[in-house]
Amino acid sequence: MKTLNGMIGRAMAWTAMLAMALSVGGCSDSDSDNDGPGDVTFPEKDAITVDAGQDRTLTFSADAEWKLTSNASWCRFVDGDFVQTTISGEAGDQSVTIRVSDDNQNSEKDDVAEITMAMGGKSQVIYEITRPRKGASSLIVKDESGKVIDAENPLLVKGGNITSPVETTVTLEIDDASAQLGVLTDKTASWVTVTALTGTNDYAVSFKDDNADGKNPKYAIPAEENAVITFAAQKNGSTVAEVAIPIYYEGYAEGALILDPSYKSVTVSEDGRTMTGEGGVSGSESVDYGGELISTVTTRNDAFEIVEIAYTATYDQWGTPTEVNYDFSANGDLDWVTTSKIAGETDADVKNRVRLTVSELPEGEEPRNATVMIFPKAVYDEIKDDLQGNIIDSEGDQATHDIKSAYNTYIMANLTQGSESAEPEGSVSFAGYYYTSFDGEAMAMTFEEVAGMGAGLEPKMENISDTPEGDAIFSDYGLSVMPNKNVWKATVPAGMMGDASNRLGIAAVGMPEGAMLGEAFPVSGITGEAVSAPTTGGQTVSLWSVYIADGGKPSGYQVVIMNQNSGIIIIEAVCVVEVTD
Repeated sequence: MKTLNGMIGRAMAWTAMLAMALSVGGCSDSDSDNDGPGDVTFPEKDAITVDAGQDRTLTFSADAEWKLTSNASWCRFVDGDFVQTTISGEAGDQSVTIRVSDDNQNSEKDDVAEITMAMGGKSQVIYEITRPRKGASSLIVKDESGKVIDAENPLLVKGGNITSPVETTVTLEIDDASAQLGVLTDKTASWVTVTALTGTNDYAVSFKDDNADGKNPKYAIPAEENAVITFAAQKNGSTVAEVAIPIYYEGYAEGALILDPSYKSVTVSEDGRTMTGEGGVSGSESVDYGGELISTVTTRNDAFEIVEIAYTATYDQWGTPTEVNYDFSANGDLDWVTTSKIAGETDADVKNRVRLTVSELPEGEEPRNATVMIFPKAVYDEIKDDLQGNIIDSEGDQATHDIKSAYNTYIMANLTQGSESAEPEGSVSFAGYYYTSFDGEAMAMTFEEVAGMGAGLEPKMENISDTPEGDAIFSDYGLSVMPNKNVWKATVPAGMMGDASNRLGIAAVGMPEGAMLGEAFPVSGITGEAVSAPTTGGQTVSLWSVYIADGGKPSGYQVVIMNQNSGIIIIEAVCVVEVTD
């Protein structure tokens, strides 16, 4: 039996003899043909960059049969109608097309694929394909109209209404939904506030009053100052996209203006040296302003116009103006009222302060009245061609013949000089009527006409603002609802409001534009509704009519003049109804 060691030794001897034979034969073939598998020459390695979504043609020469392999799924070979990670061919000059997709494209760094050639039993990398990362160009910002914000279309930051800022909304768009968006504050103007809106790619932009640049919100900031907001996109703490949008600011809204203070009711002495005004909520106190009124004007770019209006008026016994004459002929140059910007040592001192003085009333002349108004320049330019027609409410049955409520904020001062005022106390009041209807015909008679009929009926309408009863009602409403105490009482015999055909009628006098007349709250036993009827003089009057539904003398019924401004209801005046025998 042969041993294992003997078998191993014989096998090694045969192996050595075979190797020698092959070595001799191999040298002979190489010397004659020079085409053995170990003698192929690979193309020199080349590095190229191909953007996502593009094809690129590769050219090379092969000494033998070859095979190319890509190690990245986003870089493949085009082979007819197919794309694949490998491709092969015969020896000779070659032309191969690769296709680079955006699959799993990196936002933080470039991607690199290797193309490996196998030939003659060997392999070697012959190409490095670089696919660039997603760049900043993928982040854009659009305004509220959908326009892209750029150098040709800068963002307008809107001006607020002084006390309430206005926001401008922008939208960020990026093709990588996983990126985190935000604002680079160190690359953003200090005078702008940028706030992300929850759950969206929207941002609210507004002027920042407290800013490091010392910009004042009333002054426009032109695009030439090159202010920007810089937005960025980040992934894993690294910025992958960034865009700076140009911005400019329009200043305060065109119609915005604040007068500090304003003087709504000022009495001027005959010599013009003393001016007093009503103080306190009730107007029971007075304030001594001395010989001049000074107001600070806040408006866009300190651009404003002063308008002085002289007027005379005739009022009836209920305080309704029957005739009002206005003088707009000498705007800013009324002979007895002088208004001017206050001179100072620097330009800043004269931009926004106005002084008003009044000259002496000539002996023997009637008391005189004037209203001084200050308009933002843009508003003035719109109305200047017809000041009276634009400012004064003089049309329709409910005309007040007073300044329209929309312009009240522009009143610097209402002035009365002389011993008597041509304007009654309180511009908003009530008038009482007896409303009666028969066979579809209605009539409205004044309280005075009813009392003069001799039937023993004595209805009365009176101002009780300065009485304990008026004080109590004023206190019940509170300052937030009724800022000015204006309380009236209608005392009416029950017979004048006994049923639907015989009613108390209450009319509003001097009611502001947009205000309404109606009941404060329902009261059991009393029905109220709006009606209209002709007066004995042939004019039609709008009334809030009241009648007793169930007999007796119900108490606590109130009629109010309400004005709603910016969602807040204000009571301009209240009338209490007292029913007598």
